[in-house]
Amino acid sequence: MSNHFRLSLETTEPTAALIAILRRHTGKPISDLSQAITNRQPFLDETPHHNKYSEFIARVTELLDGLEAEGIRYLVDVDGSPENPQYLRSVFQRWHDIVEETRRMTDLESGEPCIETLASLKRESPADVFQQTLRQIVDGDGYTCDEQTVAWAHRELSAAEPGAIPDRD
Repeated sequence: MSNHFRLSLETTEPTAALIAILRRHTGKPISDLSQAITNRQPFLDETPHHNKYSEFIARVTELLDGLEAEGIRYLVDVDGSPENPQYLRSVFQRWHDIVEETRRMTDLESGEPCIETLASLKRESPADVFQQTLRQIVDGDGYTCDEQTVAWAHRELSAAEPGAIPDRD
């Protein structure tokens, strides 16, 4: 993953509305933000800590959304190289996807996956993998799920393979 992010603005006019957006998301003093804007210096210059990356991405994404909503153009520098804003959004999306996939895999490997994890498995995995997982959950083969999850797995498996398993009473 990328290590260092810098954001600056194309404008050199520190309007009150612009300062308000930047302060809301950076917490920096007005004078620092005004000076950064006027001198076209980065208003955000950070290397997020690896275990704070998700919080960093959420905060910066909200900031970018706020700037874009106001039509304010910004410049992006990632690890010392100028990049376009879409590249930064792509980096953030990849990180989000990795975090979500890791969470789902951890949940599956726990032997007690939640319905949300199983629903994502249904969307993103081959049908045979999904159905095999459901069979194992219904049979209690390596999984110890709660009754609600087992019932959900039973319904999904019955819908995917009518007659494959007996109806539950």
